[in-house]
Amino acid sequence: MNTGYLERIAEDIAARATSIVLNNQTVPIRSVKRDGAAVVVRTDSVKGIARITLLRLYDEKGGLIAERHADVAVDTGQRLEFRFDFAVREGAR
Repeated sequence: MNTGYLERIAEDIAARATSIVLNNQTVPIRSVKRDGAAVVVRTDSVKGIARITLLRLYDEKGGLIAERHADVAVDTGQRLEFRFDFAVREGAR
């Protein structure tokens, strides 16, 4: 796969990333940046979360782009920000 094609895939992810859901609560996206074949999606900070169990990134049609499962306790009053990093590259066949 050539670099241009991988960059187009990254551009598509960056353009389509529209919402992040944390434990069934939507978290506003602060920024989406693409640099070559890499994409970084960051959220605004949120508080009032006691435990992180599931984090999902969706596209504009509600399609799932990425999902992360966890079981992390959060201290009371702690503010959280989330970041998805994607490195688009050719995979194993």
